[in-house]
Amino acid sequence: QRTMEIFRDLGIEEAIKAKATPADGMWSNAWITTMAGTEIYRSEAWGAGEEHAARYAQASPCGMCNIPQNIMEPVLIEAIEAAGVADLRFSHRLESFVQDEEGVTATVVEVQTGVSYRVRADYLMGADGARSKVAEALALPFEGQMGVGGDAGIGEVVYVWFKGDLAKYCAHRPGAMFWSADMYNGATFVNVAPWDEWIAGWSMPPGTTFDADQETILNRVRSVIGDNTVDISIKGVSRWTMNKMWATRYGEGRVWCMGD
Repeated sequence: QRTMEIFRDLGIEEAIKAKATPADGMWSNAWITTMAGTEIYRSEAWGAGEEHAARYAQASPCGMCNIPQNIMEPVLIEAIEAAGVADLRFSHRLESFVQDEEGVTATVVEVQTGVSYRVRADYLMGADGARSKVAEALALPFEGQMGVGGDAGIGEVVYVWFKGDLAKYCAHRPGAMFWSADMYNGATFVNVAPWDEWIAGWSMPPGTTFDADQETILNRVRSVIGDNTVDISIKGVSRWTMNKMWATRYGEGRVWCMGD
């Protein structure tokens, strides 16, 4: 809701809502064995359903919705370009930066051409994630431990982004997420677009990794769906580990980090 309030302030709330799944399309959280298998428990969630809707409506004039990053970013890009407030450059890599009392000079590389050039700015904001090059270059102090599974004993996490029509298993219980009751052999499903685009995610036992070819991944996704007749196409596979890390400060001088 807070994000939608910010989008309203920016004048793009309606453009976001036009591309998003509204709250009534994501009203449930379901705990499952497989998508086609036994449902163990279901609860209202995400600001929808009889129990939640009134309370969320009292909290804000803006409602909840579900819009994945790959669908949301083009809306933001169009709005930024229409407003003329930024020069957006994609497929660039930060090489290095130096700062002084007046500003920051960054060296960047255009990945496709290998062309390197410098950008002079008042400030540099690093929004480059958990392995931030900006944070590393600043030598920001971090505490905690990388690659830990927390109390659940989770090792590597595998996310498979796929196309596959699962409407008959979820249209009657629409939700943004369907949680697996089997941590290692099942999968949690994250809806990208109703009801034929998904992420299936599962955890590996600590000390193990998932090295698999396309056919093995397809078979695993079919297994966690619980229906081998669903036509599946893989769009992408990513792997990550849980971290217990935090920065004790976020910047220095004219260079600051933000985000995840």
